[in-house]
Amino acid sequence: MPSSSSAFYLPATLAVAQRFLAHGDVPELPVERAALFTALMALTKPALAPADVVRTIIDAEALFVSPDREGAAEALRELRDELPVDLRTGGTDLLADQGLFFAAESAMREQRWCGADGRYADDFQERCRDTLIDRDIRLADAAVDGDDQDNDEDPDRATLLRARSAVHFRGTRDQIVAATAITSAPFEPVGIVATAGSGKTHLMLMLAEHIRGNCTHLAPTEAHRYAFQHRAGPGRVVSRTLADVAHEAAANWMLKSRDTRIVRPPQMGESYLSLAEQAKRSGIPAIGNTAPAVVLASILSAIRLWCYGKDTALALHHFADRWRVPLTDQAAYFAWAQRVWDRMFEPLNPRDERVFALTLYHLAKWLDLEGADLPTMGTLLIDEAHDLSAPWYALLQRYPGGWLTMGDPYQRIVGRASQASTAKTLTMTQSVRTGARIEPMIRRTLGLHSATLIDGTFSGSRDHATRYHAYANTTELPHTGLRVYGSAWTLLEDALRVRAKGGWFRMLPASEKTLIRMAKDAIMLRRYGDRPTHYHLRRFIAWEQLADDLVRTGYSSLLAAFERGFSIDDLDALQRAQAAEGEQDLTLGLLEHCKNLEFSQVSMAPCCFASPNGRPKDELVKGVYVAMTRVRDELWLPGDALDRLADQLQTTQVSDGE
Repeated sequence: MPSSSSAFYLPATLAVAQRFLAHGDVPELPVERAALFTALMALTKPALAPADVVRTIIDAEALFVSPDREGAAEALRELRDELPVDLRTGGTDLLADQGLFFAAESAMREQRWCGADGRYADDFQERCRDTLIDRDIRLADAAVDGDDQDNDEDPDRATLLRARSAVHFRGTRDQIVAATAITSAPFEPVGIVATAGSGKTHLMLMLAEHIRGNCTHLAPTEAHRYAFQHRAGPGRVVSRTLADVAHEAAANWMLKSRDTRIVRPPQMGESYLSLAEQAKRSGIPAIGNTAPAVVLASILSAIRLWCYGKDTALALHHFADRWRVPLTDQAAYFAWAQRVWDRMFEPLNPRDERVFALTLYHLAKWLDLEGADLPTMGTLLIDEAHDLSAPWYALLQRYPGGWLTMGDPYQRIVGRASQASTAKTLTMTQSVRTGARIEPMIRRTLGLHSATLIDGTFSGSRDHATRYHAYANTTELPHTGLRVYGSAWTLLEDALRVRAKGGWFRMLPASEKTLIRMAKDAIMLRRYGDRPTHYHLRRFIAWEQLADDLVRTGYSSLLAAFERGFSIDDLDALQRAQAAEGEQDLTLGLLEHCKNLEFSQVSMAPCCFASPNGRPKDELVKGVYVAMTRVRDELWLPGDALDRLADQLQTTQVSDGE
């Protein structure tokens, strides 16, 4: 696997370098002139070793402080004039590809380059790589402060207690500011809004270990809980899933409630019935010209939107644009929506088959509407808070202890992230994962979103240089790391190719599930005329329609495979061909399933920068951002990736609804 090289900083700002390359403007400061001379050498003689770069800067600076400094400046300008035009316009990007960057304005303003003799100093590099700093953080705690006062007569004990109430922490400036604010008031609600790779888990581990009193880490899924405990170490921090907490809250409410209609607390569970069968068993009729299954799809979509929001009752606006309800049918829709909601929470006998799925967002809404309280768990540390629904925040508002949420609203790919209105908000935008080379690309991607979701600017890690590779053909892509797709059809084609070549690959579980469902829907539609159930394919009622769409979107080879008899047995064989978890060289996945991952290499297929299946603009932007920020060492993109994305967004609708 590749490893990222250290970033090397030239003692001049990017603005100075760009003015010089574009217009020939030579700065007055000798060390800046030396930096520009070194940049020219690197552009004409790539792959300079770090020692050669340092020697070039030192020798050039001596030249630019000599009596003939103006002659040297003119020679520098002449060297620049000899550069090809493409190097004058794209030179700083090419330097970045070599791991050569220009210093921040603050570094030059503070003269961090200046040694004791007034010349360039070798430790300038360390002064520029300030991603992580060390700080002692005092843990202000009422009990400890009281102990200090009670032990004024015992100086040795007071000193010991004061030493215990501070912790040494190494992190970014953002992390230290956040840790200081949180530990000074551990019983207050705090919301941290943080960009990808900014060290949310690292900060949470530090807080979990050092906050006075007990605390509980809350994870969105069992996989998140396992990953957190694996990093924290066995038994060091209590961690629970949101589902576990919600079930306990429902059981506690049941014990206190006098509502005799509820004989046992609701339990989450899946329904394995088709929409048509669900509608049939619950008695939902056709309404107007709309078939029962489509009526139910509209109702379930509206309930989902309602459950993520603050409204206490379903309303017309919960039926999204694609589920417009005629005025004459509204009363019937609302009546059946209430029946479906009540049916979700009916108690089931062990042998009863569940008609409707009951999910975590359903249960959280129910708990909020019923006025339930969360169980007491000390200070709550809540991970992936961008996926919390509004009812969860309502439950937190009633929680008597302190709590901390950490999330990235740009990682809430579908819909808008909810926030607590009363919590103190802190921001972290300094990445410790993705290097400075990719910083401009991520900033440009975020700028394509219809609204700014985080106050602050994403900053790449200053201590390493993530390499960027622009590719023209997908055959150039590495066969290691994470490969990301915007379309399940491209994922299927690629997985079949990798398998045919004997590659050690594995699909992300959620992406595999999507691929299998869509492929099975296509197979059943072609063979038996069964209407697809996956939401990407529901609009196709005949095989000819889907076949035409595959041709139009560039999947003629996949269509040919289906026409030749590609079957469910072939899908099973593809699944069996995957390497065991942890043994794969290449991991394949869709944009929306890449959260909470980190890979040395990340490559993104061209379909990541298009909008298959009418994906709304903001969902596409956030999906690209999530995939790009998984990388540490090497990022592979089509050469025109971001231009293609910008062009695509001009004709794509904006949507931030649930």
